[in-house]
Amino acid sequence: MHSNPATGPSRAATVRLRRHMVNQALQILDGWGYDEADVPLLSPYEQLRGAVGNDVDRELFRFVDRSGELLYLRGDITPTLAWKASQGLDAARLPLRLSYANRVARVQRDFAREELESFAVGFELVGVEGRVADLEVLTVAIDLLESLGVADYDIQLGHVRLAGGLIDAHLSSRELRDDMQQAMVRRDAWCVGRVCEQGGIDADVRRTLETLCRMNPGVAELEELTRNRVVETAQAAGHLKSLLQDLSVLQVADRVRLDLSAVGERSYYTGIQFRISADSWGTVLGSGGRYDDLYGHFGAAQPAVGFGLRMDHLVRLMSRHAQPATAPMIDVMPSDDSPATDLNFARQARRAGERVTLRYRNPERENG
Repeated sequence: MHSNPATGPSRAATVRLRRHMVNQALQILDGWGYDEADVPLLSPYEQLRGAVGNDVDRELFRFVDRSGELLYLRGDITPTLAWKASQGLDAARLPLRLSYANRVARVQRDFAREELESFAVGFELVGVEGRVADLEVLTVAIDLLESLGVADYDIQLGHVRLAGGLIDAHLSSRELRDDMQQAMVRRDAWCVGRVCEQGGIDADVRRTLETLCRMNPGVAELEELTRNRVVETAQAAGHLKSLLQDLSVLQVADRVRLDLSAVGERSYYTGIQFRISADSWGTVLGSGGRYDDLYGHFGAAQPAVGFGLRMDHLVRLMSRHAQPATAPMIDVMPSDDSPATDLNFARQARRAGERVTLRYRNPERENG
């Protein structure tokens, strides 16, 4: 019988770290009043298709079950959770605070890498509209990451109705609206100008849309948008301005970068949209936003806002730094003469909180 010190990071250590961080995350969310939800592995395609939108639909896996029904495999948790929570939703129980921790399967592209499986942890606030709910979700997301040990992060904050209000007000063609949205996502000011010419948009609106494409907009640009003649755009800018003031009170305003070109990371987003990134490589650790129309697809219209943490990204980030201390492993090799004595030693060690591995002779290894 002998002790073995822990060796360097391994696959087992990574899995252990993820489990530790998932459990910690759920405890943090429970401390904010978010109850863990049971998210179905399978959900009906026909009921969810109109809610998830074409962008999400392209990422999800679907198949036919034995009865011929088309199903989604759990991929984007927000629409699935909205479908599940809408069943028997009691307005008297609102607001509803839900958390989740699940493995998901969908096509995700991160630079040159494509991922088909990942682990998601997140939370949803249902039944509260406006600035106070947006601020709650931002506050909880920040606390979640800081409590998990992320010290270096920034928040990319936008509102889908800043550009969206202008696009809807001045472009009647669906094709041109789609072209404009794609140009905004790419921050392609030249393409924005070309679509404006095709749609007959006047010079003032064109300049505003081109301004939204700037990489590092500031409060001055946001302040100018609050006076825009398109009411929806002005209201969205005012909402962002108020949130920035709130985040200043929370002493995190210096971490916020405005994204005025946002048109919706997900097609179901209707209000704020934000990403939280960390380290010098800009690793996206999570994203969230408001989706007030999503629950209406299932017959129970409710305002909602949430945040999803990309746990695998966080684990990769944290594994570069100090991992949770792991006790040395005690190796116990049961003898042929008195195995029960050795196993009793192992049992007592486990009761004392030690980590134990039973080792057996491997003739091939010894001969090799």
